[in-house]
Amino acid sequence: MLSLWEIKRIVRYLQIMKTMKVNALIVEDDKESRDLLCLYLKQHGGFSEIVEACSAEDALFKLMETLPDIVFLDIQLPGKSGIDFLGLLNRQSIRTHFVIVSSSRNFAVDAIKFDVFDYILKPINKAELFNVIDRFRLKIITNPGKKLQHVIKGQGDEVKIKFNSRSSYVIVEPKDIVYCQADGAYTSVYFSNGKKELVSTYLTKVEEVLLKFNFVRISRSTLINVNWLRSVNRSNDTCCLMVEGKEFIIQGAKLQLKDLCNMDF
Repeated sequence: MLSLWEIKRIVRYLQIMKTMKVNALIVEDDKESRDLLCLYLKQHGGFSEIVEACSAEDALFKLMETLPDIVFLDIQLPGKSGIDFLGLLNRQSIRTHFVIVSSSRNFAVDAIKFDVFDYILKPINKAELFNVIDRFRLKIITNPGKKLQHVIKGQGDEVKIKFNSRSSYVIVEPKDIVYCQADGAYTSVYFSNGKKELVSTYLTKVEEVLLKFNFVRISRSTLINVNWLRSVNRSNDTCCLMVEGKEFIIQGAKLQLKDLCNMDF
């Protein structure tokens, strides 16, 4: 059974998924198949741009031009095949997600080799496609990359948060917080202007509020704003936050810092 915290976390993910727009590239030489896939993507929603290509050569040009977040790739194309296309991009270290769309299962080994996100058989089942899209969007949220950072940054510039303090309450903008540290039943909040506020809230509750604004727990007692992150030192388990020329060296935990290093900023 899911805990209340896990349920709240899923709800936050779904809220962000509704606002996050991604770009897609469809690489398919058959016009009917291309039109059907495009129609399904529009029905699902959440795409700011859907670009189409009918060959690997055309796809390469459009990929470089539009930098799609996800590519739906047919394998049997005129000229260079979809596998040739993947091989070329693999050597170029192109950072995107690929979904193979094919009428044959024979390319599963190649899909594993090139670490594609998923493999869909033709004729396309709309429910299966929607499931793939939802998992892709959830992957972006649970492993934040540039697309999510952009969405969160846009939210953080407009949102103010109220925390209860010992005497009354404080209203803050998430982007002004550098890091937070647990202090028993309270949390010390450190700001970019050098000030510090003691709020009468457990760090776990503070984390629930700040999670969607690009804050990451680096230990049981510390939560940082990764927008201020400059470096991570794995030898002594610390991270360095740089704020207007001033460095903050924060002690973290080995496992959490390892996860932080694996994040794509």
